[in-house]
Amino acid sequence: AFAPINQAIRFQLTGLSLVLLFAMLAAWAGGDYFLARTIRIIIKAMSQVKMGNLHVRTGLKASPGELYELASAFDSMADGLEQREKQLRSAEAARFASEMRLANIMQNAAEAIISVDPDGKIIVFNKGAERIFGYRSEEVLGEPLEMLMPEQTDEQHRSMLRSFPMAPGDS
Repeated sequence: AFAPINQAIRFQLTGLSLVLLFAMLAAWAGGDYFLARTIRIIIKAMSQVKMGNLHVRTGLKASPGELYELASAFDSMADGLEQREKQLRSAEAARFASEMRLANIMQNAAEAIISVDPDGKIIVFNKGAERIFGYRSEEVLGEPLEMLMPEQTDEQHRSMLRSFPMAPGDS
């Protein structure tokens, strides 16, 4: 008497199992496509930026959802970093060019230009100084400035140096 009912239950359970299996496969495939794939794209782009490639973008189109908002925010951040990198390189190039012009002016000036560190050691000795003092720069760099002073003005020079204000942190 229960054979037809048992057979109907088996048939329905088999059908329900197949539907459940199909639903699980669809959820896995959809999750992989819509979630995991998107996350992998974002992580790959982040890794590229971490290695210094500021040109990388996720390439994900704007769509509703938190992951797409995250991808859009990442792309905006990468744009900002790339712009700052360009500005930094431009400023660095301008600074370098300015330093080269200043070095050229200092080195080729007819006047003696000598600079010393806080310990009184010569760190800059231009061509004008070479001509006036008769030393080559290689001979005086790292030497005390006093070597250029006549003995009769040595104490006067020391007194004058003591009158200069010291830079913060100097003793």
